[in-house]
Amino acid sequence: MICGKILTPNTMSNFFYFPGKETLPNVPIRTINDLPTELLTRILTYFQDDISSLKQFSLISRPFLSVCQKYLLPPTIQVPPRTINDLPTELLTDILAYFQDDLSSLKTFSLISRPFLSVCRKYLFTTLRLNSFGSSFDSQCDSWMTILNNSIDLSSLQILELGPPILRLPSHAYSNHWNQLMERKVPSIHDQRVQTIIQRALNPHIVILRFEFQSWKDLSVTFQEAFIELVQRETVTSLSLEYAVDFPMAGLSRCRYLRELSLISFNISESVVGPGLFEDEVSGGSKGYLESLTLFASDECVETMINVLSSSQSLLDLTQLRRLSINSTGEDGRLAMKKIPLIARCITILELRVGGKNGMYLFFTIHYPPFFSIKKE
Repeated sequence: MICGKILTPNTMSNFFYFPGKETLPNVPIRTINDLPTELLTRILTYFQDDISSLKQFSLISRPFLSVCQKYLLPPTIQVPPRTINDLPTELLTDILAYFQDDLSSLKTFSLISRPFLSVCRKYLFTTLRLNSFGSSFDSQCDSWMTILNNSIDLSSLQILELGPPILRLPSHAYSNHWNQLMERKVPSIHDQRVQTIIQRALNPHIVILRFEFQSWKDLSVTFQEAFIELVQRETVTSLSLEYAVDFPMAGLSRCRYLRELSLISFNISESVVGPGLFEDEVSGGSKGYLESLTLFASDECVETMINVLSSSQSLLDLTQLRRLSINSTGEDGRLAMKKIPLIARCITILELRVGGKNGMYLFFTIHYPPFFSIKKE
């Protein structure tokens, strides 16, 4: 005999719910998303190595996604916040290289931060020119000294132009400036501020120096030493010397890295040499070869220049010269046209500044190689 309560239609209602028969208490509808996070974590822990299943679970809802991310994503490393100033200098240099010819943009970039300023200076300070006259020249010197006193680095300087081009002055201004030079007896660049600039400009490529027809012997020994040290640097490949008087050609014989040389109104003296400047023996090493030579109102220095640069003591060789530019107005340039091709047999470009009826002496071209071009200016 089986004992128990017999289910009848009346008693079944106690076990099953029939719609309309009774009403259940108001309970909010629950879904799987209502599972507590702790339970979801315990469930998904069993699938932590099953990436495919975890990805499927993560699509169910935000709570699932939140828990699945703990297993789908690698452990995060706490990294301090980064800013644009944290970019390495190499990357900043590459970025700003695209704006190296846009001075306006470079000035704007330089205001962002010190790292940007440091890189922008490489492109902002590439040229230094002190080429004005009188009080304006002094103002330029003072302005650059202010810049240098603020610890500005001139290592990126490529062009260094020092001295006013006095022959370009109008007659009345030239007269006043010349009277001032006669009182000083030294050129405008003979200045402690200019000497400081020369010493701080470590890597110039192009150097232009104007002596305003003042004698080398009147320059101080310290200025002579600073000048010689400048023109003999490895980075100086182009040198222009203008309005020089009694200049010691021996100084150029040590410029083994020079490739382009311009002598404008250049007067030399073999006897005038600064104390101890060129007395040291020539150190070993290969010679450098001058490739381009420009002469203007400098014909009288030609023979001495050839003798000095052809000497076994010279570190600069003239024999591989490729380009020769000469002023051929009046009597100027005749000696250069005649003498230089006898030692420099590789000249392929001859440039002549022609003026007057007797300007160009083409009969000297028999000394040149058969293939060369002539440019008239």
